[in-house]
Amino acid sequence: MKRNLLREGADFLRASSNEIQTGYNVSASRALHLAGFSGGGNILMGLFKITSGVLALSIFTCVNGCYTLGMALARYCVLAGVIRTKDISIQYRYYRWSGIILIAASCLYIAYSIRMYFHPACTAYHPYLAIGIAAVTFAEIGLNLRGVLVFRKNRSPLLHALKTINLAASLISLVLTQAAILSFADEV
Repeated sequence: MKRNLLREGADFLRASSNEIQTGYNVSASRALHLAGFSGGGNILMGLFKITSGVLALSIFTCVNGCYTLGMALARYCVLAGVIRTKDISIQYRYYRWSGIILIAASCLYIAYSIRMYFHPACTAYHPYLAIGIAAVTFAEIGLNLRGVLVFRKNRSPLLHALKTINLAASLISLVLTQAAILSFADEV
């Protein structure tokens, strides 16, 4: 029974991968495959963040983990729409669902940010680490912004949704970048 489930799962993944490769160009196919592949890692990372946040009694880590899980769920919603239908009107349904998930996760982060405004917490970062965080964050934002601009006129709304979700996920890193840079800028 267990082997049959694994075999059926592998067959589904193969069929889905072939469908993506035949239905989309190389760039879009690569983006969709990467989203599917990285989703499992994002789910594990989100669960790890929530677990470590509970163990460390850190609300920020738990909220960040929930946001990570939300972004993975939104990406999988996009992938489900890509695999299940080619009809644009039905794809817009998946587009809306991924948008709702993105908004819900962002509202959770906004609520926590309001709490942090009234009860700030300071952490110290080494200058090299802070500059590294900033470099990675700005590179990621630049690449994701380029992806949104390239796919904005694409005929598939789901590809645009995927790029927007990636941009939203990278913009959250600006909070960490700001905290890292300000932590050593006060010392100078």
